[in-house]
Amino acid sequence: MGGILKSMPIEEAAIGAIRAGMDLLEICHNPELILRAFESLISEAERSAAFRKLLLSRAAQSARKRSRLLTASDSKPLTNRQFEALRIRILRFGEKIANAQPASEMQPE
Repeated sequence: MGGILKSMPIEEAAIGAIRAGMDLLEICHNPELILRAFESLISEAERSAAFRKLLLSRAAQSARKRSRLLTASDSKPLTNRQFEALRIRILRFGEKIANAQPASEMQPE
């Protein structure tokens, strides 16, 4: 949401995002912006029954997605051997990416 704040205040951005179909807003670690967005959503829901219905619908969609995600990923932690294998795969992938880039792209200016 940081980029959009250059063209409108957080209050308008939050309401517009919900109206545009978003069911989740990503607001950086700024507590003031989070509170202002939350308060604007509540105020708009108090003013407009249609927006209140939309906001509740988006919240329900988000809860369903979160529920599916959390139950689907309810797996056992990796063993030390699995963790080490994953670490090696990630390192090799990083090396592969670094080797695929031309030297001019890898050097800072």
